[in-house]
Amino acid sequence: MQTRSNWSTLVHSVNGSNLCIGIDPHKDILVNWGLKARAEDLNEFCRKILKLVEFYNCECEPPSVAALKPQSAFFESFGHGGIKELGKLLVHAQFAGVPSILDVKRGDIGSTMHAYCDAYLNPESPLSADSITVSAFLGTTELKTVAEYARKVNRGIFVLCRTSNAGADEFQNAWIDNSTSVAERILDFAYKFNKSGDLPTVGLVVGATIGENNLDFTDFNGPILAPGIGAQGAIFADLSAVFGLGVKNVLPSASRSILKAGPKLDNMVTAVRKTLHDEDGNHNERQRSSNG
Repeated sequence: MQTRSNWSTLVHSVNGSNLCIGIDPHKDILVNWGLKARAEDLNEFCRKILKLVEFYNCECEPPSVAALKPQSAFFESFGHGGIKELGKLLVHAQFAGVPSILDVKRGDIGSTMHAYCDAYLNPESPLSADSITVSAFLGTTELKTVAEYARKVNRGIFVLCRTSNAGADEFQNAWIDNSTSVAERILDFAYKFNKSGDLPTVGLVVGATIGENNLDFTDFNGPILAPGIGAQGAIFADLSAVFGLGVKNVLPSASRSILKAGPKLDNMVTAVRKTLHDEDGNHNERQRSSNG
């Protein structure tokens, strides 16, 4: 079955105010929801998240939930059954018109990267998503392979640029030719690739908790996925310090702070509202932790 793309919807909904909800089915969250930590119960878990998005976007005030970001690893941890439920989630999101960002962080040589593209971006694939996260560690030649594939099928990619895990500085802030950091080179690649097309294809992943940094996002011409809102410590008010005038291109992402409020719909709706409007008093004593 061929799936249509919601990538254009995602690109045009990114404005620094809307939210991406991460779908990370930790086994302890499933148990707290009264479910069993098994693949069969992932269907109920995902169904309620989709209902949350539909209800919030229809019944609540703006800003809205602009995308869903399932973390592939948590589905994979349930084996074949988990991957099957991931495929169902992506199809249901597509038909509901909710853009998906499949968090797989893939990056490999050309032929292997093309196979990953066939798995996650091909409209005919059972795991087809509107976009995926990718790693640039093997270089921009390989990165261009997936970007060109994504553009051809009207999908998108989010490249890891500047994450906020404890060891990120070791590589991402390393200098190339004593003039440009790795993160800056990735930012430059994304900018130039997007400039060559009508619709941005390459987005970035930049942690919402990194604080002030030496990257200039002012003129960036694509979406920026910013994990770290909520349980990992960041709030919307922190985004200007990270992204400056580029905050208009940011899609903040929250996961555990919303999922832990389930399974009742009303509680999750309240959690989304608090996240979007920085109303959670726990943020006053937030601790920075890894994300990406």
